[in-house]
Amino acid sequence: MVEETGDWMLEEIDLAAEMGLESFMVDAGWFCKHIGDWKMTRGDWQEGGSITGGVAACRKRAHKSGMRFGLWMEPEAIDEETRLCHRHPDWRLANGERKMPVLNLAIPEAAEHFTEEMLRVIRENKLDFFKLDYNLRIYEGGRNPREGWLESETWRHYEALYAALARVKKEFPGLALENCASGGGRNDLGMLSLCHYASISDLTEFPRSIRIINGLTQFLPPEALCYYHNLEVASHQAADLDTHLRVALFVLPIFMGFGARDNDYQAEYFSKTRSYLKLIKEFTGPILSARPRVYHHTPEIGIHAPADWCVLEYAKPDRRAGYAGVFRLGGPGSAPESGGEYLFRPRGVDPAGRYRVTLHNANCEVEKTGEELEQRGLYLRLPQTNTSELILYQAKVD
Repeated sequence: MVEETGDWMLEEIDLAAEMGLESFMVDAGWFCKHIGDWKMTRGDWQEGGSITGGVAACRKRAHKSGMRFGLWMEPEAIDEETRLCHRHPDWRLANGERKMPVLNLAIPEAAEHFTEEMLRVIRENKLDFFKLDYNLRIYEGGRNPREGWLESETWRHYEALYAALARVKKEFPGLALENCASGGGRNDLGMLSLCHYASISDLTEFPRSIRIINGLTQFLPPEALCYYHNLEVASHQAADLDTHLRVALFVLPIFMGFGARDNDYQAEYFSKTRSYLKLIKEFTGPILSARPRVYHHTPEIGIHAPADWCVLEYAKPDRRAGYAGVFRLGGPGSAPESGGEYLFRPRGVDPAGRYRVTLHNANCEVEKTGEELEQRGLYLRLPQTNTSELILYQAKVD
């Protein structure tokens, strides 16, 4: 998010590179003249001048640091005070007298403008990846008169949206596309068939964060989902630091900046974050990107139902390696009754194999056969709620 003017964003890029991140995205605000005006100026997709050197300087800085560069856009929006709205007030979605800040894509001219603006922003800014957002509320939606009937706008809207994304993919086959929609608002199969990954939710405070991932990965592959770490300001206070960071291992992690300029970047949060980024690159990331087998040990806990545990396990299809998170839940909706004891039996191992197993909390390794792991399991104890254990296992090479 563009939170300060001047060199602030360039400093963020340097910090992201120092922390070991692989991509950098400039989110909402790059088109604003005044910080914080992004929800009033959507529709005029020209740079606002708040960043020193503009988007081009950010892209150059990111590429120089070895990172991919991306940009946020909400191209379906048309706010009332924009030049676009003044020129085309009839392009706003309407339901009777009620006007909404959304382009009516059932109007062919509005749909064409929407598509061309997306293509132009991607083309002019030479993007490596692109975030399509949709923070809009249309309630029951708009209606258009068609041959004497009032037709819901939604059908033609999505036909136009899908066609626009297909054009983007055709012109930019190497572009990575993120589907956000207020965080998980449009994770339908149509959108996911046209985008490479999608946001799980804007509600990322533990334990809701891992519960959402647990639910979504029952019908969507985890490598096609992303999680915004630290999106909610106080999310780091809802669980211990390891648990807070471990949630990010179970989908594609996106880090929402690293705080104030005067932070001590050698403090525990930053050193531990670097260690988890290293773990992602060296172990969990390759498993996640290999289209892993996903095992839901607690499939029916939902988001708010009372539950003691959320347990997720991902394994390589060849059963050579895997990892699991055992999360002890707390907060609203939990009903801790287990005393903090859990017997974890991995499902992604080969009974005939032999594994090196790491228990992350104790930083210790043990050797066990796949049969031992399946039959006897691992006895875990987490005395407090909102804590977790991370288990890594890898087959030994003879």
